[in-house]
Amino acid sequence: MKKFALILLFVLVSTLFVGCNNKADDNKSNVDIDLVGAWQLEDESHTEYYIFTKDAQVKVVRGSVSFEGEADFKVNADGSRTYTSNFYYMAGELDYTIDGNKATFDNGQGTIQTLKKAEYVTPELKVYEDFDSKNPLIGTWANAEYNDSYTFNSDGTASYTMDFGELEYVSRIDYTYIEKDGKVYFTYDAGEGSQELVSTYEISDDTLVFDGSAEYTRQ
Repeated sequence: MKKFALILLFVLVSTLFVGCNNKADDNKSNVDIDLVGAWQLEDESHTEYYIFTKDAQVKVVRGSVSFEGEADFKVNADGSRTYTSNFYYMAGELDYTIDGNKATFDNGQGTIQTLKKAEYVTPELKVYEDFDSKNPLIGTWANAEYNDSYTFNSDGTASYTMDFGELEYVSRIDYTYIEKDGKVYFTYDAGEGSQELVSTYEISDDTLVFDGSAEYTRQ
């Protein structure tokens, strides 16, 4: 299961800007409200959404998979706009302008990208009809070595999260799930419609093992 999750996380999203590893300001100014919301690359071949939030977070989202980090995006006293972040998928010190429904970013190194306003709708993942809310997976299971965890809810939904520490972002996959005969069936959306993944599992005391190798401890 861990192998699947890591592969999914690394191949889904194409980097928007050239990362500069510049540190974001520790004391963030008020965010630029005009940038808050969902955007997409002007190039229609890309299906990722870039979501800027009022609490100075930036997310890259495709389907039920997301990557999130902190950023400082603001309007300066002279009216110019700047974006600063170490978020892996949108890192650097960038100048940007907003004109109507378009935002144009310039990293000062010859890379210019334009985003267009978009409407992001969370994909609806269907809960399995014969889901049992009393299944043994209910709860949160974590692996301290990899900084990742699974949470299984009693309503048939689940999520996987991984904190990438030095890269300054957290990844998340939302699922619906069901367990039967020692297997877990996960449904997720990577931006191309619902897909199903099947993984074996075993629980011993407070340890959950996926596919005979990935171990998680009940929290």
